[in-house]
Amino acid sequence: MRRILLVAAIVALLPDASIHSPHLTWDREVHSALWKGLRVTRPSPLLYSLSAATTITLSVSSLNDVVYTLGDPAPPSQFLQVQSLEGEQFAFTAGSNTTWLGVTPTSGIAPTVLTVSFAPTSLSPGKYNGQVFVSASGALNSPQYVNVSLTVKPRLLTTPFTISPGSLGFSFEVGGNPPSSQMLSISTGSVATPFTVTVAQGTGTWLSISTSIATTPATIFLSVDPDGLGVGAYHSSLTIASMDGSNSSSVPVTLTITGPPTVSVSPVALSFQYQIGGGVPANQALSVAGSTPGSQFSAVAASEGSWLFVSPVAGSTAVGLSTQSKTISTRGKLPRIYGGVAVVSRMDSIALPFRSQKSFALCSASSRTD
Repeated sequence: MRRILLVAAIVALLPDASIHSPHLTWDREVHSALWKGLRVTRPSPLLYSLSAATTITLSVSSLNDVVYTLGDPAPPSQFLQVQSLEGEQFAFTAGSNTTWLGVTPTSGIAPTVLTVSFAPTSLSPGKYNGQVFVSASGALNSPQYVNVSLTVKPRLLTTPFTISPGSLGFSFEVGGNPPSSQMLSISTGSVATPFTVTVAQGTGTWLSISTSIATTPATIFLSVDPDGLGVGAYHSSLTIASMDGSNSSSVPVTLTITGPPTVSVSPVALSFQYQIGGGVPANQALSVAGSTPGSQFSAVAASEGSWLFVSPVAGSTAVGLSTQSKTISTRGKLPRIYGGVAVVSRMDSIALPFRSQKSFALCSASSRTD
């Protein structure tokens, strides 16, 4: 009745409206006092804007359980019917609050049907919520919302990661050169898989990787920087994870730092018995050890009258050496004790005192009694 009175007032102000406007006609057979003779012969924008009693109704209040698996086509579109509770036509606008939700058309005349589409291909696995809205100027309940929930699932890989080697170990000797970089090969068979590489939290800065994002097959280079670290073992790990979150593997990494290198000989004292004019004393063995197994060493002997020498003069700590003696000339010599020393040193680019060790030798020369 309110709308009829408004339209009637306009007709009263425009007496020729029935003549000049194709939207309004007057039925003269109905008594004019009842104001029932006014009728609309086709939709009028004037009526849309004047209708203050419009109540928006939507066919659904939510679109739940929309599921998308990475790599699959986007989920099928869904439909939303828009109309008024009074059954009247009205102008509307529509849209969404997120980029993965599409609504068409974005404006028009209701009643109509909206198409709700989904674009989740750029999303990561997880749960997402959005809204579709419909609004109309002058409507009693504008805007109206439809809640939308979307679940993005990862695609399970048919081929797991193949990683070689399965673990990495670095060794560093204080005072030496930093360890060389090492390689990690990652593949997934014939399937090219994007993946990320992350270093375990709490590692610090001693472990670094050449890249954090790659696609299989790929080679990752690992480097260590022991600067500032003390003697001991340091542990970390790399996590190799597919971009879609469906597969991951862990690779342990260890850095072992040892103290300054040393070399040692055993025994530290040798004693030879020699009878002037007799045979040369038997050889005696010296065991050589180093803080690093297999370290290279050199050896030299020094003795009064050059009666002592060592063999070999160079070698590996895994081999050892022997000391030997020469016949001591008795010409002008008296029976007595002669001294000597065997010096064993590490063979490397840094000469430090703690990298050598001495073994002292004594030779007791006595006269023949026959």
